Amino acid sequence: MVAELTDIEKDALRGQASAIANKHGCSKVYVHMIIRQEREVNTKLAQNILKDLKILARFLTPAEAKENLKTTKTK
Repeated sequence: MVAELTDIEKDALRGQASAIANKHGCSKVYVHMIIRQEREVNTKLAQNILKDLKILARFLTPAEAKENLKTTKTK
C-alpha cells in the first residue's frame, strides 16, 4: 500500500519533510519517497510518518482548497 495523498496535500507538505524526518529519526529522502508514493507504507515507521503527514497536511491546507476537496469527492 502506498500513501494516499492528494495533489493539494502534497503541495501543502512542500518543505516539511525535514521536520517529519527529524521527528521520526529517518532521512528526509525516506519521507519524500512516502509523499511521492515511491515507498510502500508497510512498516511501523512508514505508517507513523504517513499519519503525521496527514495531520500536517490537514493543518497546512488552505480553507479554499479544503472546500474544493469536499466538492470534488461528493461529485
